[in-house]
Amino acid sequence: MAGWNLFKKKRQKWGLAVATEQALHALQQGEATDDPYPLKADVSRPLQKGFVGVRDRWIIALSETAPGEIHLSMSDIGERRERQLTLDVSSEAELIAGVESWRSRVAWWQGRLSVYRLQPGRTYRILQTFTDFYGSVFEVGRELIFEGWNFVPYHGGHTLAFRSTSIYLQEDNQSDILWKFDLYFEELLTPT
Repeated sequence: MAGWNLFKKKRQKWGLAVATEQALHALQQGEATDDPYPLKADVSRPLQKGFVGVRDRWIIALSETAPGEIHLSMSDIGERRERQLTLDVSSEAELIAGVESWRSRVAWWQGRLSVYRLQPGRTYRILQTFTDFYGSVFEVGRELIFEGWNFVPYHGGHTLAFRSTSIYLQEDNQSDILWKFDLYFEELLTPT
């Protein structure tokens, strides 16, 4: 029995890593197990930040402002998405209550279409007219069948290949389209 304690999970001290895992766990309660975009968490030691989100975006950022003091932030939703929501907590109970108050906002972000969620063979409709990096105009209502995506990190360039055309979005020049992708495109569900 002397070695039994070796296998016991050591309780970690309240801080950034524990708070990040607790935020994730609180949000996972009641989450559908078949959700195509399940929540996940990570802690970046170099950035000294924790994150909770889905595979294509971090939704909540956490930082430890002082020992045991955790600052949480996330973008609001809808037309207020430019506004940052913040929360400062110093206990698990405060963290869980705060994250619970953000649950519907997290779910909203969890379901947003992004450039990284486009699926080959699926049809997307343009919701707002826009101009891509090369000056091509894409009119509202146009339906496009997606074929593939390419990213050039050096230039921050996204190439979206559709059957009839390609769209070029550059992070510096078309950041609004990339950040608010769901306001420019919607996926059309194919009839069953």
